[in-house]
Amino acid sequence: MAERFIRTIKEQVIHGRVFRNLQELREAARRFMST
Repeated sequence: MAERFIRTIKEQVIHGRVFRNLQELREAARRFMST
């Protein structure tokens, strides 16, 4: 179950994007999880 969640975050939030810093990545992940 956790593996699927991590895969979904990678596909929906991380892949194809460049984050300037760790804080920007965290904010994107929070926005994803709140939808």
